[in-house]
Amino acid sequence: MVTVKMKTRKPKDWYSNRNAVPPPILFKRSVWTKDTDSATVSTFKLRCNPTESDSQVYELKARSFDTGTVEQFILWKRDLDKVIQGQNVTRPVDKFAMARRVLEGDALATFNESTMGIETQVTFIESMKALASHIFPNFALSNQRAWLRRSDDVRKKPNMSTRRWAARLNEINQMLLEFPPKFNETQKLSEDDFIEIIEYGIPQSWRAKMVEQGFIPIQHTLAEIIEFCEKMEYAEEMVGTPNKTKNNSYQGKSGQNAEADPSGGDHYTGSLQNAKPSPGSSRKRRERHTSYAESNGGDGCCLHENATDHTTGECRVLLAQAKRMRAVWDAQPREQNSAKRQKTNNNNYSKGNGNKGTYQKKNNGDFHTLLNQTKRIQDSLERAIRQQETSSGKRKTRDFEDERKDEDFSDHQDSDNFVFELDQLSLSDNEHMTSQDLSDDQSHE
Repeated sequence: MVTVKMKTRKPKDWYSNRNAVPPPILFKRSVWTKDTDSATVSTFKLRCNPTESDSQVYELKARSFDTGTVEQFILWKRDLDKVIQGQNVTRPVDKFAMARRVLEGDALATFNESTMGIETQVTFIESMKALASHIFPNFALSNQRAWLRRSDDVRKKPNMSTRRWAARLNEINQMLLEFPPKFNETQKLSEDDFIEIIEYGIPQSWRAKMVEQGFIPIQHTLAEIIEFCEKMEYAEEMVGTPNKTKNNSYQGKSGQNAEADPSGGDHYTGSLQNAKPSPGSSRKRRERHTSYAESNGGDGCCLHENATDHTTGECRVLLAQAKRMRAVWDAQPREQNSAKRQKTNNNNYSKGNGNKGTYQKKNNGDFHTLLNQTKRIQDSLERAIRQQETSSGKRKTRDFEDERKDEDFSDHQDSDNFVFELDQLSLSDNEHMTSQDLSDDQSHE
């Protein structure tokens, strides 16, 4: 028996795409609104120091939780802890009542089921952990930590400041202690691991500057690294160098994590389905662009303002519209060399009446057609002159000056009058030719 070994070829971005499952918490911050008009929002009066009766009182809005994302659950739990602490709720029965006050639907049913009818401090903590395990997906902690280390969405975006970017990563890292199964600080990334994420998330040109200046990130604190990166930002603003390099920092996958903006907003519209694929690029990864709205028109697509995977020149919708407009334009009859003919007509008109720069209407037909028409008119006039000289020996109708004035007058007419005069001249020419033929016949007789 012969065994044939086949070598399978891994994709180019195999390592960066190993974490196919989206993380529980995205870089884009989840929206957790607390509208006072909503029935799911309650207002609580809390004290800064709950043990003192004359302590300062403030109001806190808490939204009831039914279902939502992991980050929304963590924000709800933090509001519940503030209410319990601000109102000095110490008895387990009151804590259970307060939790039920801000729970609804599926979350409330899960919380009540986990209590097993026993309301103690221990059962309250276990019920909150059971509710969190019900909300969080499976392997949430491992997926979130792997996403922080490997995903391209964690890398710094060119339109985001270093301090804002690092603050969002630190916020996500602090949320790891709310994850099951341990629910403690041992689940967070260590300071060395977090500094490593910051180091490989900045642009490659900044890392080259660190090597050039002998700046080793692991030997510095996080605050010193942020300060160094901010100096690089200021330097690039001074020289006008865009914070964008051709590395994997700004090339990523399209889809749900195509653009990560912690300030909120939908940045996933108008993606690859509206981009025109270049020849031979079906198997290549698309370059990440800054959206049209965030770049103030400098990058992205002007039609799909929030798209980050194509530009205006690559947009299929705009290219298709331009193709249709071109077909309509080609189907319409238009004059050739219109600019040159208009300039010639304006010069002739200025010589005729002395008004320079006066606008003159364009005649129908191209330049060669007008020349042929002028030649036919001149030939007809010459034949008419010869006929009159033959019949009477002198010109009886009008002299050359009157003819020149008539020619200048005919040049100023619009296209319809011009065609009408041509028809009249053609008729008169036929009549003259007929009379000449008759006179020749009579002379022969």
